[in-house]
Amino acid sequence: MTVGGTLAIVLFFLSQMSESRYQTGRGCSVVEVGDQDKKYLKERCGNKFKCPNSDVYYNVEPYRDDEKWNKWSPNCTLKYDKICPHDNRFYQVCGHALSKCEDLGREEELERDGVFCRSYTCEHKNASYPYTGEGEIEFTDKILSGLVNFRYADCNGQHTCHNTDVDEKGCEGLQGGGVYVCQGETNTTISSDKVCDLNCDCYRCNDEALCNNNTYGVNCNSKLGKHIHPMYMCDNNTNCFEGEDESVDLCGEEDIIRWCVPGDVHGPDFYNNFPDNIRPLYPHQICAVPRLTIFAWTCKDGLDQINCTDSSRVALSCLMQGQLTTISFFAVCQDFDLCDDGYQNRCFEVEKGCRVHKNQVCDGVRDCPDNNDESEEECGEKFLSTQKCERRVHFDVAQQVAKPIPMKWVMDGERDCKNGMDENPANWQTCGHGRYVERGVSCQDVFLCPDNKEAIEFQNLCDKVTTNTCVRENEICVQSRDMSEIWREVLRRETGTRVLGYCLAGMEDLHRLTGRCVHQLFEGPDKGGLGVTNLHVQYPVTTSTCSNMYGELYVYMACTGACHDVTCPLKAVEQDSCVNVPYREKVYTLTQDYKVTVVHKEKGGYFKEYFSCDNKKCLPFSQVCNLANDCGDDSDEANCTNHHFCSSSREYIPLTKLCDGQFDCSDKSDECGPHCSSSSQELLTHTSLKALSWVIGSLAVLLNSVTLVKFPGAIAGAKSLQGRMDKMLVLLVSAGDFMMGGYLLAIAATDRHYGTRYCTDKFSWLTSVHCNLLGVFSTLASQLSLFSMTVLSVSRLLYIKVITVLSVSRLLYIKVITVLSVSRLLYIKVITVLSVSRLLYIKVITVLSVSRLLYIKVITVLSVSRLLYIKSVGRVSGTSRSSILKLLLVGSSLLLSSTLISCLPLLPQLEDFFVNGLFYHNVTLFSGIVDKSKHQQVLRTYNGRYRNQVMSWARVRRLVGEMFSGDFGGVVGAKVEFYGNDGVCIFKYLVSKRDPQHLFSISVLLVNFTCFLFITVSYFLIHSMSTRHSRKTKTKMSAAQRARQRKFQTKISVIIITDFLCWIPFIVVCGLHFFAVIDASPWYPIFSIIILPINSVINPVLYDDTLVLLCQKVFGKGTALINHSVYVISNVVEAGQGIQHVQSSVVVKEQVGENLGVKLDMKEKNWSDGKFLHPGDICYDGNATLQCVTAVRNPSDKVQLGTTESSHGNGNLVHSKTTVQGENEAHGGGELDTEDSE
Repeated sequence: MTVGGTLAIVLFFLSQMSESRYQTGRGCSVVEVGDQDKKYLKERCGNKFKCPNSDVYYNVEPYRDDEKWNKWSPNCTLKYDKICPHDNRFYQVCGHALSKCEDLGREEELERDGVFCRSYTCEHKNASYPYTGEGEIEFTDKILSGLVNFRYADCNGQHTCHNTDVDEKGCEGLQGGGVYVCQGETNTTISSDKVCDLNCDCYRCNDEALCNNNTYGVNCNSKLGKHIHPMYMCDNNTNCFEGEDESVDLCGEEDIIRWCVPGDVHGPDFYNNFPDNIRPLYPHQICAVPRLTIFAWTCKDGLDQINCTDSSRVALSCLMQGQLTTISFFAVCQDFDLCDDGYQNRCFEVEKGCRVHKNQVCDGVRDCPDNNDESEEECGEKFLSTQKCERRVHFDVAQQVAKPIPMKWVMDGERDCKNGMDENPANWQTCGHGRYVERGVSCQDVFLCPDNKEAIEFQNLCDKVTTNTCVRENEICVQSRDMSEIWREVLRRETGTRVLGYCLAGMEDLHRLTGRCVHQLFEGPDKGGLGVTNLHVQYPVTTSTCSNMYGELYVYMACTGACHDVTCPLKAVEQDSCVNVPYREKVYTLTQDYKVTVVHKEKGGYFKEYFSCDNKKCLPFSQVCNLANDCGDDSDEANCTNHHFCSSSREYIPLTKLCDGQFDCSDKSDECGPHCSSSSQELLTHTSLKALSWVIGSLAVLLNSVTLVKFPGAIAGAKSLQGRMDKMLVLLVSAGDFMMGGYLLAIAATDRHYGTRYCTDKFSWLTSVHCNLLGVFSTLASQLSLFSMTVLSVSRLLYIKVITVLSVSRLLYIKVITVLSVSRLLYIKVITVLSVSRLLYIKVITVLSVSRLLYIKVITVLSVSRLLYIKSVGRVSGTSRSSILKLLLVGSSLLLSSTLISCLPLLPQLEDFFVNGLFYHNVTLFSGIVDKSKHQQVLRTYNGRYRNQVMSWARVRRLVGEMFSGDFGGVVGAKVEFYGNDGVCIFKYLVSKRDPQHLFSISVLLVNFTCFLFITVSYFLIHSMSTRHSRKTKTKMSAAQRARQRKFQTKISVIIITDFLCWIPFIVVCGLHFFAVIDASPWYPIFSIIILPINSVINPVLYDDTLVLLCQKVFGKGTALINHSVYVISNVVEAGQGIQHVQSSVVVKEQVGENLGVKLDMKEKNWSDGKFLHPGDICYDGNATLQCVTAVRNPSDKVQLGTTESSHGNGNLVHSKTTVQGENEAHGGGELDTEDSE
């Protein structure tokens, strides 16, 4: 870096340092004036002060003309040699007088007229009161500026002050248009409506001397008619020149009412007048208005303020030493020991300098300047009872009306209502933990703060507002509600610079990429300020939405114009703001436009970094727009654009959490409001899913119901074990698919029932019994169908393999027969030829006999082999007891295994492995489903002593219950079971490593994958064997046989492809989700509505031809068809002792009516001879005509086989059972088919 560049940087920082402080004059400095309670910034130059925003300097000093006059009064008169110009709020006087002097001003009128420090500077002639000793007041000719605290200039009808007319402001509109002249005080008048207002407005309190026909004190007979306050009469000290205040008429012993301890503001020699330190009290002294302006009391123990003659001055009645006694207004909150229960002293300070009685709080009357006695935090609707009563203490007759009872008064052991209804148990019901509510109001438990077990109502829990009552509340809520930590503060430099965003040293490369940073003076709504440190902000010049900024960062960016379409949330901090800031931390100053504001002190500087709430509170910028109602009236968040406001629960959440699928608002408005799409608020979020759930569900139910109706009879009609086994397995597949269709229809109906209400009722549905039952139903359906298909595919594969092996044996049998037949023929010929030679004949006979013997033996062996072949291909009876037991064993095993997988996750004993979490209804500590890990984090934060160990759900529920009062059943979370992980209530296939049920889900998924492999491999082998066989016998098969074989192979290919498309993508997605490669949780509806159930529609078509035939009937020729499953595998009928070839034969399984037809191979043939076909009849295509023979024929009948007739005169009968399966290599071959074992 060059020397010039370095010098430029140094000069820049020096300039910032010089600008960071208020620019004072030479030899001047900014100082704090005032006392420890109130501080004001002034510019002091030597021994003088400089007027704000001007070059005028003034001096201030105490002023006293006569020491005796001020002997007992505070030194509050000050004189200024100059008056500051343009000081319309008289900031000049602030801090120069004691706080008690400021209290002497006309507070109400002066504040209304814009006077800040309760006094003002007045340039006048009547600034001093030299006392002549003759009762006369002489005025000097001095023109002074001083505080006017004794009202000799206020409202006297004259413009006493030359520099202002404040002395006469607020005097207009007097009641009756009249004024009251304070006797003994020259030129002092007050409004007539202030007479007998129980407040000494005249200096000597003569405006309260005659009220309601009662006289208090005495008027002297002097020229000025000076009034003597009751505290100065009958005190053995003459105050009137003629001694009226000590006359026997007023102070006789017979008039003494009681004795009291005299007050302590009467001068150092006062007590010498009462050697016993007690004084008598007389009627004119009882319940007189005390001179609080000079802190004077007639009696130190307050006995002059009991049993008032004037009932309008009575504040309350109580027992005093067991006797009913009335107490005046003036004895309330004065710490006198009067009432036996001390109720008159139930007072507290609600704001600085304002101490009120308990009964003055929430009474609808403003008693404090900042109205903190009526604050929303104490007097909001939720804190008041609907019942009303007349309170024990009142300060005005007009206030003796029934008013709402604050709930914290109820049953607190202290009677606050005159009739005691607040302590009558009949009017209230307990809510436990020291809480009471009105009768008929439902109670609920409360959160117990871990720090002090203080009860926190749910509506106040997790409101993000920092309190001193429960320090760890927000820390716990961050864990329980996933409240992301937000960055609310910026980098602060001692030079008065706030650095925002990436404008930090060392990030210059980022500056070049995203935009440079600028340096700007930050003033806010208040321009300038006496003694205020200039504040600069360094921020990126590139504007943004500021939607992810909070606290100081948001305020500085928004108020410097660095945010798109965002207004600055700050407003002027008025002089009466910051009521929540302790007085010792509050510093006042004057802005450039002469407005009084409040600043805070930080590292020797004074900064204007307060946000003014509507309720007069002040907050640092870090608590503005920070997602928390720190003001208490929402004004700190009202003008912010970086949040969503939860209207019902009155919470604030970041915009990034809006419509993100997770509930962050207790009222669910972040996911269930108009700002989110209506489809996302429903169970099925897309119209296509809604339609498919109805379509696929309806098809699955309808198509599988056909099989369910038909196959029980088919099972009963099947004779072989293999036939019954196949039909039973197909029936179980259809049963599972039927149940899956019912599940889809139930989901569709649930979606229709809830509509958009599902968003708000989501967790009620997920924790319901209905959802769990649907989960069991869908899992049972899926597993039963899959297991049955697996067993069916394996069974068919083994069956075909046995056929193939024994077919080879049968082929050998036929070849041996052929060879031996030739041998027999040769045998006969040899016998004929060699009959010539007997010897040779005998030898040949011997040889051929051996050959014949071998022939017979081979025939015997091959006959046994043929018998085994017949048994293996399905001729084992299916009606035997052992066969029935086998069927029951296989069927029950499939049902039991499917039921076990579907019901196992719901066993209470296994909840630690399968429960997803708990849902707490109307408990604001938690939102959404709370899993076990989150519970453990919350409990660890709450108790602070648990190690990082896995807890059981039973222990979790017990420890969570201890966090709440438990007076009304405790806080019990509803279990979100295994099937409640999604609204479609499906098996939880999508798991992560942290899910407790991941081992179970992965195991079931692997089992299903294994089943898929078995199905695929089995049908692949069947397809391969069928293809090889077709190639070998292609030239020997008819066209119909080849067409049927192609159909069979196509069906197998469809089974393999559909199973692959259903399971492989699903298993791959589950694996990717498990290893956290993707988050497939939103895909649950797609899997449950489309992927997994699609086979429920396809399977009835693949495993049963009834629907195909039905469609052909409806859309084809219209002939009724025999069930396709009755096809024989080969077209061979055994007739007599020979084997004859029958083309396109079929065995009738069901009765066929007149003029109907029979399906042969893939062609339909009409039966039109007017007869009926009966089960067992054999039909064949002979000479292009349909011919059928009955199952049993007489021995002499002929059966037309193909184009020839064969006689059965040997007595053999033709039965339907004589059809055989396999291939007939010697007679043109046959085809492999697994559709029927009959």
